[in-house]
Amino acid sequence: MDNSIIENLKNTEDNILELLTKNWNIYEIALNILFVSLLFVIGNLIYWDSINKKIKETSRCRRQKELYNKTAGIFSVNIKNKNNENMFKVEYDFNNKKQKIDCNCSEGKVGNTFDKIPIRNIQNNTNEYSKPVNCMCDKEYKYDNSNKDLILEGEPELIRYMNDQEKTDFFDNVNNYLL
Repeated sequence: MDNSIIENLKNTEDNILELLTKNWNIYEIALNILFVSLLFVIGNLIYWDSINKKIKETSRCRRQKELYNKTAGIFSVNIKNKNNENMFKVEYDFNNKKQKIDCNCSEGKVGNTFDKIPIRNIQNNTNEYSKPVNCMCDKEYKYDNSNKDLILEGEPELIRYMNDQEKTDFFDNVNNYLL
């Protein structure tokens, strides 16, 4: 058994010596080194690209940054009734530190008043309720602050805030991003 191991080592050594003693010119050596380097660089690019894609998909910070850049610092929540009809929209402009409520119902001759809408005053980071918002709509809409019969459309964390004013994560994250 020992003889076979020694014999295999001698054969391997002979093969390596034969390969090394082969007459290679400088161009063949350079080409081999270039080829191996190219494989290494391509492998590295593929590796880092796959890591970058995973980060892009799972990173909350990156998603928040991209969302902020896409909206130019303006986030809004559209409030609809249970029949999917627009009533009003709450808009937060983080660049100008302003929040506003706009009528979003179909224009008409019926007066509607929406009041006690939970909003976040982004100038001083406090929770408040809005003053009455008067809108002229196509029909009468009922707004109940309990949010039971409302459909909210917008950024998920902002919707969570509208449902429960204690959850200010959205505003904290955006403010941290701006700092």
